[in-house]
Amino acid sequence: LAKKIAVVLLAVQVFSAFYVAGVTGGKQNKAVDNVILTTEEEFTVSSKDNIVVFLLDAFESKTFREIQQQNPELIKKLNGFTYYPDATSYFGLTDYSLPQMLTGKPFTNSGTYANYLKQSWKGNPFYKLLRDKNYDIRLYTFDTFMRGAEGSVDNLQKAKYVVNNEIFKYFKDLALFREMPHLLKKHYVIYSVVLRNPVVEDKKAEPYRENDVAFYNKMKNGLKLRDDKNCFRFYHLNGAHKPYTMTADIKRAKAGSGVTQHEQAVGALKIVLEYIEMLQKNKLYSNTTFAILADHGKHSSTATAPLVLIKQPNAPDRPLEVRTNPISYNGLHATLLKRFGTESERFGKDFSTLEEKKRTYYLVKLRNQDIVMDEYKIEGDVEKEESWKVVRTINNYIKTSDRSYVLGTKIDFSTNGTSIKYMGKGWRRPMLHDSGIRE
Repeated sequence: LAKKIAVVLLAVQVFSAFYVAGVTGGKQNKAVDNVILTTEEEFTVSSKDNIVVFLLDAFESKTFREIQQQNPELIKKLNGFTYYPDATSYFGLTDYSLPQMLTGKPFTNSGTYANYLKQSWKGNPFYKLLRDKNYDIRLYTFDTFMRGAEGSVDNLQKAKYVVNNEIFKYFKDLALFREMPHLLKKHYVIYSVVLRNPVVEDKKAEPYRENDVAFYNKMKNGLKLRDDKNCFRFYHLNGAHKPYTMTADIKRAKAGSGVTQHEQAVGALKIVLEYIEMLQKNKLYSNTTFAILADHGKHSSTATAPLVLIKQPNAPDRPLEVRTNPISYNGLHATLLKRFGTESERFGKDFSTLEEKKRTYYLVKLRNQDIVMDEYKIEGDVEKEESWKVVRTINNYIKTSDRSYVLGTKIDFSTNGTSIKYMGKGWRRPMLHDSGIRE
């Protein structure tokens, strides 16, 4: 019986693959205009002043405390840092939280996401001040957040994406998942990252892709110095985010191989600590503003906190300090720019002086086939459920209820693309990431 089922499933897949190829005419390698963040000067820093941010995706504050208990030798390397356990992001998903961290402006479902990005980047004062201070600005993260950032970011360039066989393979796997018996679906893992990592037509341009082991292996070649500019560097690593494919020793592992979130988080933290050691060897660390952050805590949850660690220039050489004042990423830009004295004050209070008794958080959900936001007010300890209260629900500006699709119609997965029309609930359970949204 099992053999017959296997033959039937295989026949369905072969038929589906050839039918789709026939309808689409087997067209490949058609270039699509887009923008990319390149790896240019990825490990180049200034011989003068540097601001370095490491974003470790989905790295909970609670996870950091577990590492404190189980791996105390790592924490000893964080002398001069201040840890803020009572911190909150604005969102529990990367696609919403990261643009807020980069631009200082949250998306609140009041218009299209593409227009939000464009307006948030336009004339952004954070990057203007860095320019005025002679900073070379390079971000190493998903380029889908960069619409409108032209002129603000030095490693952002126009590029053409080419649809290749990886996309075809992804949809073949997706079709196999659809036909698979439900009991087996939980063992079959598909990640949509291939849709974020298309091939770039210009072979000379190497786009940044989130791969912590590859990042580390390149980083081991050392830092290069430039004398003409100060440097702002923002590195986005997979951190504690699924899939768990990196060991605590920064070795690659297969998804589902048994690597735990804790082990991967330890590995991510080790990468950052080794980067710090390289700055120290070049005698650049003392005068560097250094931030180790998470874009959010536990995915799409309340009573969770992101990791927040800050070292200001010329911080005293003391063990890790803990400050329990309530903060949010509302104070992030002021904190990163604190080295500029009074010029940073127009961005508000920095983390060291911020006392936010009431904080705002948006929990993004799928409800009745639409993306909505529950707005919370947080009063009290961010990791206690009783501190969180829903004050309103914000419906989506773009209604996605009409998902009728005509076979052969092109689906564009770019920021301004048509794919949003077809996004809905997942195949196994109604989780938001099954809608194409990065957690």
